[in-house]
Amino acid sequence: MLFDVFRFVFFVGAHCAIIMFDVTSRVTYKSVPHWHKDLTRVCENIPIVLVGNKCDVKDRKVKPKDITFHRKKNLQYYDIRYETRKNTNFISVVSVC
Repeated sequence: MLFDVFRFVFFVGAHCAIIMFDVTSRVTYKSVPHWHKDLTRVCENIPIVLVGNKCDVKDRKVKPKDITFHRKKNLQYYDIRYETRKNTNFISVVSVC
């Protein structure tokens, strides 16, 4: 994929990072270690926060007890839900579960 080749360019010069996954999709949580590895390879000591999105959805696939990656890497973790406003790029965090 073209993005695989160029994604590291986006990390250069970063001062912090948010790794976000969808709690209704296990595959997105399984990608977290890969994103973390790629980030820390390019930006060794930046602050990173792990965020699980859609915590308000009843059909949650990634349960809180299954979310352990942040403990291994000493990261802050937050379960959130957010909504976007129509016709804008603005995202507001509605709640932290």
